[in-house]
Amino acid sequence: MITLNRLKNRLKIAFDCITKKPVRYQSIPPLTDALIQQIQPVFVLSTGRCGTKWLTELLSNRSDVLVNHALQPELVRQSKLAYQNRHTDPEFIRAARDDLISAAYHSHRIYIETDNRITFFAPLLAQAYPNSRFIHLYRHPADFIRSGMRRNWYAGHSADIGRITMADANQWQTLSQFEKIAWLWNETNSFIEKFLQTLPPNRYFIISSETLFAEPTQVKTLCEFIGVPDISLQTIIQKQKKPVNVQKKGNFPKYQDWTPEQKKQLANLCPLATNYGYNK
Repeated sequence: MITLNRLKNRLKIAFDCITKKPVRYQSIPPLTDALIQQIQPVFVLSTGRCGTKWLTELLSNRSDVLVNHALQPELVRQSKLAYQNRHTDPEFIRAARDDLISAAYHSHRIYIETDNRITFFAPLLAQAYPNSRFIHLYRHPADFIRSGMRRNWYAGHSADIGRITMADANQWQTLSQFEKIAWLWNETNSFIEKFLQTLPPNRYFIISSETLFAEPTQVKTLCEFIGVPDISLQTIIQKQKKPVNVQKKGNFPKYQDWTPEQKKQLANLCPLATNYGYNK
């Protein structure tokens, strides 16, 4: 079933170039080798559930940006295959993204993608678009785990077919749902960190969701990295007052109400939390 939000996303993709700039997808020139060396698309790498929708909303009304949050198809299964290193040809991701990126270029806009499904394609994206840039957006693991538990990840969620798992299937089966989500947080962020180590510092920007929602000057710096430095601090502050995509369904306690065992599991399965300054 197509939800109203998904229908809106599909309509946005179909008509974005027409409504903002008079460019039709079927008439867009292909990306030549020369253009490939010039374009600078921006991809947000994350676990999801950490502010990507809010960032999309911040940028979506600009005429100099083409930003997509949930493209169709979402590459759900393919994302897992990319993590498993079963997609190794950059032409795969070019086939999925060239038209959109070319549309942005030929309508004088910056292409930005915020969907976490793109995360495990990062190495291929870096090869396919040599001047692409990346944003690593992360969130406190306790909040991420709580969100995943409330959404029933790894226990019947519709997107579980594309969610990554441990290579050792036997070990994976010994983990609880809680532990699987904790492992997902650490493994995804670890994947991103290892990828960013292959890039020069000018091609990536790292920011936490807590900073995204509370520190306008840092968001302003992020906007400068993206290439839209004229977004005002006042605009950012106003946006920070309006939460986006807040989860309302599902029940699971906040960190302070977790059992000692759950807190211990988080500490054991999410060692990166300390690196990010999350000490509770």
